[in-house]
Amino acid sequence: MKKRSERKKLCIRICLTVIAVVTALIFIMPIVLTISNSFMSAAEITSNYGSIFQKTDTGGKQYISQTVNLKFIPDMVTFSQYATVLFKSPDYLLKFWYSSWWWQCSPHMASQGPEENFPQSSFLHM
Repeated sequence: MKKRSERKKLCIRICLTVIAVVTALIFIMPIVLTISNSFMSAAEITSNYGSIFQKTDTGGKQYISQTVNLKFIPDMVTFSQYATVLFKSPDYLLKFWYSSWWWQCSPHMASQGPEENFPQSSFLHM
């Protein structure tokens, strides 16, 4: 009798572990896919993901392919996407640093009066 209950507990534990691992993989796969796709060139991204829709003459969209070619390993690893974001178009970084500056300074600004906040808040609207 005791062996049977121990087997049942072990079976339940194994099933719950398998369910937890499968659930974790389902939630982690988009993150892994995003990170691995960030090392693809723009041409490779277009060739893998850009062929889902085609524009018609009237401006509508038409399916070309029903499936997407999900690739976890790029054909050629490149850092061009990072170079574009970090060096060629720094608008993203400027917005990021302005938003982080706002969150760092907002508790300090809230503790002061409105007349002391004017120079700081006007700097945020640049």
